[in-house]
Amino acid sequence: MHPTDGYAHFGLARAFDRLGEGVMARRHYKLARCFGTELD
Repeated sequence: MHPTDGYAHFGLARAFDRLGEGVMARRHYKLARCFGTELD
């Protein structure tokens, strides 16, 4: 996983969200939006 991979951060955010870790999920959703994807 590359640290600037938007897809990876989105996946982590979804996992944290399902585990009830809202703070960590929001952090990774924000990073996913910030880094985007290489398809952009």
